[in-house]
Order: sequence, then C-alpha cells, then structure tokens
Amino acid sequence: MRGFFLCGLIFVSALLASHAWAGFISLQVSTTCTKMETGVRVDVTVLNAGDEAATNIKVTARCREVSGSAPIKAFLAPGQSHEVRIGLRPQLDLPGAYPVEVRVDFHDLNHRPFSAVSFSSFIHQEGVNAQVFAEPVVVELKGRSRMDLQVLNTDQAPHQVRIRLIAPNELSAETPERGLMLPARGKGKVTFDLENFSGRDGAVYPVLAFLEYEHGGRHFLSISENTVRVVRIENFFKRNRTALVVAAAVLALAALMIQLRRGGRGGGRRKDPEA
Repeated sequence: MRGFFLCGLIFVSALLASHAWAGFISLQVSTTCTKMETGVRVDVTVLNAGDEAATNIKVTARCREVSGSAPIKAFLAPGQSHEVRIGLRPQLDLPGAYPVEVRVDFHDLNHRPFSAVSFSSFIHQEGVNAQVFAEPVVVELKGRSRMDLQVLNTDQAPHQVRIRLIAPNELSAETPERGLMLPARGKGKVTFDLENFSGRDGAVYPVLAFLEYEHGGRHFLSISENTVRVVRIENFFKRNRTALVVAAAVLALAALMIQLRRGGRGGGRRKDPEA
C-alpha cells in the first residue's frame, strides 16, 4: 500500500508538472484606406499586445491584382506599435466599393513563422450599398473542416457573386475563391474546405470573406468576418488530465487512510494469555 500511495503521488506530480507557462505574441492590426488621385493610400498600425517580442515584421497590402510591402521591421517589443504607409495603384474599371487585404508576416524569438490578416475598403468615384451579405460563422478546425457560408441577396435582381477567402498562413483553403449565382430575393450556400497547416492548438484565427459583384455599371462589396478555432487533438491522458489528477489524488488518499487504520488496529491489539 505504501508503494501504491507513493506511485499515486508521483502520478499526480507528473500530471501537474505537464502544465507549463509559455509566452505569446498577439499582433493587433488596424487598417485604413484613403482614395487618392494617384491610387490608394493604405495606413497600417501593428500593435504587439502579447508578452513576447515579434521579429521580422513584414506588412503587405493588396488590392485587386496589385500589391505592395513596407520595409521589414526587425523587432517589435510587447506594448510597442509599428506604423507603415503603403501606396497602391490598382486598375479600377467601375465606380463603387473595393477591398484592400493586409497581411502581416512575423516570427517569434525561436524563428517560427506566424501571420495576421486585416482589411479595409474604399470608395472609387461613387458610393454604393451592397445587397448581398454572408452571415459570419465560427468553425472548429480539427485537422480538416468545412466552412459553410449562408449568402443572402436582398435585392430585387439576381447577382453573380465572387467570394474570396482571406486566411492567415497557418490555415489553407483548397479553393479560396468561388462563384455563386443568387436569384432575386434568394439565398445560397458556398462551402470552403479548410485545413490546419501550421496553426497552434487552441489558437483562434480570423478568416475574412470578400463578396464582390457588379450591377448597373457599378462594383459592390460586402465583407464577412469569420472565426476559426483550432481544436486540440490530444491523447487519452491529455484529454482527461483533470479527471486523472482527481482520481489519482482520491486513490492516494484512500490508500493512506487504509494504511493508517491498519496501523492503529495493530498497535492496540492485546495478546491472549497462554493456557
């Protein structure tokens, strides 16, 4: 019993010792766009809201098929911010609303790569109100999963919609762009197959969906901000760690009580007199 009690204590200690604290990087990215005569001005602010420094921060902006990058910042300490300005000159054929995609690539102190995404939009020549929307969704991703977007058309006219996913590098979509024909005052569904490429267990990632269509000589845009949560794939011991800790503690305590009770009875026993 004493050996069993000792094994129980070792088991509890081993399970508790598996909890370790690690630093984290949390980059908060905000983006604004300004339409200029010569193109689009993109202003990006990157704030390190974590407790570990980020290194090799590269900010890239893209509109249509045109992209541009800011000079790489070597080091961004916790609590510090990094501001950049990028000029783009996309080819815009129609008046209306257009999206700008921003991607921030960076490393941690162990040189592991990470990324963050952001967005903004701007008006070219004439403002428009989109009549096509996608309800935002939350997806739990365990290896592979599907993202189903429900798309609504509130307009009296049908629309051919182009839907494009913007995801961080840690995730990948088999086909990041799809088309969907929506009838007037109708609904539709588009499905994207997602895979966890290098996302960390328990991490939460934003995944954007740009919905664009043309109607009446104008370009329309709406954006769906979705969330993907990477679900941990754990073995039996990790998945049931808390229950195992409690069970081991109970067994160890029971073994100790039995041992103490037996010792107490043995110490108080009287010998029978010899005949």
